[in-house]
Amino acid sequence: METATMPEPDDRLDALEARIAHQDAVIEDLNRIVTRQWSAIDGLTRHVAALRERVREMAERPAGGRRRAAAAALLRREHGIFRPRLHFRESAIA
Repeated sequence: METATMPEPDDRLDALEARIAHQDAVIEDLNRIVTRQWSAIDGLTRHVAALRERVREMAERPAGGRRRAAAAALLRREHGIFRPRLHFRESAIA
């Protein structure tokens, strides 16, 4: 029958210290990541609020149909929601 040898107390202590140091480093990395994400979320929240205000102002402002459509298209392009509309002539499709 073999007897399992217990690690020396110094070896166990070294292993625990290494494990804690690694966990501390991971926690610091995660904290930096979360801080950056909150900063990005805050910026995006402010940006969305500003966009809502611009859209509200545009809706309240009397404008011709073409001018309003052009302003809405500009707003979509400025904020990455541009979807080009494809216009085909029937002769080009056939």
